[in-house]
Amino acid sequence: MEVYEKKMGRVFRLEFAKGENILAELSDFARKKGIKEASLSVAGAIGEGEIVTGFLSTKEGDSNVKRLGQKREFLGVGNLTWPAKKPSSMRRLAIPWDEPQPYPHLHLVFGPDVGKEQKEILVGHLEKGVVDPAITVLLYELL
Repeated sequence: MEVYEKKMGRVFRLEFAKGENILAELSDFARKKGIKEASLSVAGAIGEGEIVTGFLSTKEGDSNVKRLGQKREFLGVGNLTWPAKKPSSMRRLAIPWDEPQPYPHLHLVFGPDVGKEQKEILVGHLEKGVVDPAITVLLYELL
């Protein structure tokens, strides 16, 4: 086990509005504020998006992906780091990774589609997500 002792830095409450891309906005915010590492607590509702609900093998990118097309409420936790190279669990293929950059990694629990009977709960990490109608993130900077 590796242990890293950290101190609490700044704390931010971020309120996301409908239509915003949560991962892009978190990355931009971290870059603008110079946040190198953070713990995240998130709650809200998402419209369209993608989550990875499990891995099919140990091969990079070989994962089970669920597309979200309806509003779903969720609750989750995560972290924000600046990895030197693209994380092996990351499927965000559209993002070039030629230098360290902010990487928000969120693990979420989703309820059923809004207006639908409770049939499934989804658990996974967010790959893409558009806010609908709102999301609150508590960001705890670690120093």
